[in-house]
Amino acid sequence: MLNVTSLCGGYYKNIVVNEVSLQANEGDMIYVLGANGCGKTTLLNMIIGYKKRESGSIEFDGINIDELSVKQMAKLVSYIPQQHVPAYNYNVRDVVVMGRAGSLPIYAAPKDKDFALVNESLDMLGIAHFIDAQYSELSGGERQLVLIARALCQQAKIIIMDEPLQSLDFVNQAMVLRALKLLIKKGYSVMMSTHTAISNYADTDKVLLMSRKGSAVFGSIEDILTRENIERAYGTPLQAIFSIDERGGKHIICMPTNV
Repeated sequence: MLNVTSLCGGYYKNIVVNEVSLQANEGDMIYVLGANGCGKTTLLNMIIGYKKRESGSIEFDGINIDELSVKQMAKLVSYIPQQHVPAYNYNVRDVVVMGRAGSLPIYAAPKDKDFALVNESLDMLGIAHFIDAQYSELSGGERQLVLIARALCQQAKIIIMDEPLQSLDFVNQAMVLRALKLLIKKGYSVMMSTHTAISNYADTDKVLLMSRKGSAVFGSIEDILTRENIERAYGTPLQAIFSIDERGGKHIICMPTNV
């Protein structure tokens, strides 16, 4: 579904993404890890076409991103930013139906079929009771779920998220992660940057580990998150701690060892 090859880019002469390659297929979960300033957000912005790349290629379903219009892109990939503060106090129904904007003619208003997709998206995530709530009055985790519902309403099969767990407590993190696992089971591909522990990961999940010099290694979690790789990426002594909980869930967290 998504193929990124030798991607390079940055700001002016400062290259922060350097020869990065990755692939995402149907039902893939990809975690993007790396130190602050290593280029994670820049990478995601290039993949969605928001930021121009210097070199390399990005293909969705075998089509080069340069050949796709904004409307075509909207049908292939959706993006959820780090933080989202609405300009007006919309209710949840209106926030989610905004996902239909790329499928509507210019100046057209959403129709019954679009609002039916809103209901379907909210139902899928178990938050139908939020539909009339004011978006700005929801908790951080609840807002993230609403934005995921908006992405579902967009009907793009690839969902890219920039640090969706940032500043969320354990309850809200679990709420968002359960929703993402549900989407993976339904065939969506999810790519998300994160600084938190990787929880309940599957053997098929993948990780892109970016270094401060903009390069990256990509592959399975247990192959990539070796002590050597993470110390090189973060530039400090680190250890990856793998654990299995009482229900068989597999987790990993990276801990500094020089504190």
